[in-house]
Amino acid sequence: MISAFRRLVSQWKSASSKQEPHSHSAPRSALAPAPLLLEELEEIVLFNAVPDVTIVPPNDAVFLGDTFTFDVTFDNTGTTEGYGPIIDLIIPVTGADGAGLEADDGIDIIGGATYFGAPVTTIQLTFDSSGEVDHPFLKDAFGNPLKVLGNPGDKLVVAQLPFGSFTPDQPPITIKFTAHVSNLADLGTSLDFKARGAFMFGADSLDNPTTDPVILGDTDTDSSLWSETETITPTLARITKTNLADEHETATGPNYIHTYELHVEVAEGQTLTDFNVTDLLPPGIVYQGNLAITPEAGAVVGAHTLVSAPVDTTTPHATPDNNLTIHFDSVTGGAGNTGFTIRFDYYVNEFTTTGSHVIDPVTGDETHTNNDAFATFDWVPVDARDTLANDVRIEENPSGPDDILDNKSIAIQNVERQGSCGILARRCHPVHAGLPDLGLLRLQ
Repeated sequence: MISAFRRLVSQWKSASSKQEPHSHSAPRSALAPAPLLLEELEEIVLFNAVPDVTIVPPNDAVFLGDTFTFDVTFDNTGTTEGYGPIIDLIIPVTGADGAGLEADDGIDIIGGATYFGAPVTTIQLTFDSSGEVDHPFLKDAFGNPLKVLGNPGDKLVVAQLPFGSFTPDQPPITIKFTAHVSNLADLGTSLDFKARGAFMFGADSLDNPTTDPVILGDTDTDSSLWSETETITPTLARITKTNLADEHETATGPNYIHTYELHVEVAEGQTLTDFNVTDLLPPGIVYQGNLAITPEAGAVVGAHTLVSAPVDTTTPHATPDNNLTIHFDSVTGGAGNTGFTIRFDYYVNEFTTTGSHVIDPVTGDETHTNNDAFATFDWVPVDARDTLANDVRIEENPSGPDDILDNKSIAIQNVERQGSCGILARRCHPVHAGLPDLGLLRLQ
């Protein structure tokens, strides 16, 4: 822009000097004006650092009363270097019923933060009754602390990254936080984290906010308007189902008996009563019994009763005759959210209950058996402020099957076994081939 301006001035002077001389007695207004030559200005690109953060949720379910870890990644998505990188993180401490004189029932940070296991400097500030805190590092153009607004009683956690500056070509870094969910948290109520990045020294390494302002990923004073958010919804129990067949596949017929496992997890210290587990066995599955129920360490599992199971173990049944339901008087979760497992045997039949082939005898193409399971129970919340929840249905994956079994004309598994193989006597990998003992095998 400066060079273009200089060219404009130079052209104006040149044009002025070429005017014809005039008499001193000639009136000024009679003089012809100098031509003004205009030129398109060059495009100016503003370069800046952009502190960008992403909250990475925990890999597993978060239970009531659980301790868990989550990550926040920091990156500079701008074009220039930024100085004094920090992460601002809002923690929903108060939950649904807290704040003021009430007991909090949200999530709180425990300990600090780490980067590859090394401690990261953090400062925790609690929003006052007006929902305000003064930021410990960020300042306005007059050198005064920036205000951050949030829910009274919640926390602003500020983490100083272990770098003096952060360049655009620097790979993103991940900061790990450890948090704890109150055992008073409301079941099914979302608890929201908010985050933003910042360069507290701006575009240079000096602490001079009056001339070099701080750089914010989100400029809103109100933290509820920050764009980066992640929701944690604490759960009370979880049920998952897994078939223990090698590589989750099988050939059809009673010669290929496998085992299903139902795993029930219950939040530590929470007691669930009138607990029913139901497995909706698909129409191609033949129940084989060998039912085994095993409490996990620390869990207290009450008396159980087999409510329903397929009577005939030679043919499949249609729903509800193919359902397996077990009743437990009560279940109390142990440390680490332990519960119990249920195991039983099964095989995949040649035909479904409608008489159709599980595997097409002409093509022999692979098919899939989808299986769902769920649990219902009664629960009296630990928090007296919460209402009683009766017959709460828990499904680990309500939008799809809990388990998918691959049915094959030929099921071949490379299964590792410990034993002697030849002279070296180390590990061998025997190949198991299963051929359907029902129907016609066609090799093409």
